[in-house]
Amino acid sequence: MDLIYWNDLGYEICRSTKREAVINLVKLATGIGQQIRRISALCDFRTTQPVAIVQATSEFNWTGRKRTFWEERMRNLIALACAACFALLINTGAVAQVTPNPDNPNDTIPDAMTPPPYGEPINLETAKKVAAAAIAETTKRNWNALCVSVVNPSGDLVYFEKQDNCQYASIGISQQKARTAARYRRPTLFFETLLGKGPYFAYLTTLGDAIASRGGNPLVVDGKVIGAIGVSGGTGSQDNVVSLAGQAALK
Repeated sequence: MDLIYWNDLGYEICRSTKREAVINLVKLATGIGQQIRRISALCDFRTTQPVAIVQATSEFNWTGRKRTFWEERMRNLIALACAACFALLINTGAVAQVTPNPDNPNDTIPDAMTPPPYGEPINLETAKKVAAAAIAETTKRNWNALCVSVVNPSGDLVYFEKQDNCQYASIGISQQKARTAARYRRPTLFFETLLGKGPYFAYLTTLGDAIASRGGNPLVVDGKVIGAIGVSGGTGSQDNVVSLAGQAALK
């Protein structure tokens, strides 16, 4: 099979339909195996005659001078390289297609997408109100080892409160819970629940700023996310009940 030159191929693609262009590319790629088997002969400098891999469209170069032996070889190599690139692109596209797995719930395409929109970022006064409601819940339950963080929609800290007996690790954990709830616009319990469903949800651990531990909840006003609250220091259930108490302050 003889290959056509790049400029000829570009001309044929430009003046043909998309379907015809694809057919031309496939025809070009299918001959690559035969051409590769002849490449050793092409590179054998002891050969006295040029190897006819590519059929030239003209025996003259762009200056009007007749092509030399080495110019012909260079054109042959360029055409072969182009064909190899097209073959690689076509094969890569075929390999990239993965058959849907009926056992994997991630392969199901939902009909709708309705995440809550972001609203005006929470201000300091409202953040203090949320934190106060959370701390009041800890007082009612006689808990004194929790940290409370309130963030804006982008996950940046607006207000933080630490009880005297709260562990130092929970300072950062409470902020990360709040940041996850704000940026993903969903409770951190959502990630914890999905991870418990099996290996198909293991990808959640690779997401940036995601923490799969309950205690982080979005703060919503008029259907819009204005921030989030994160609580840490107790068990997951203790953190979450305090976090929900702070969230309820805006209802």
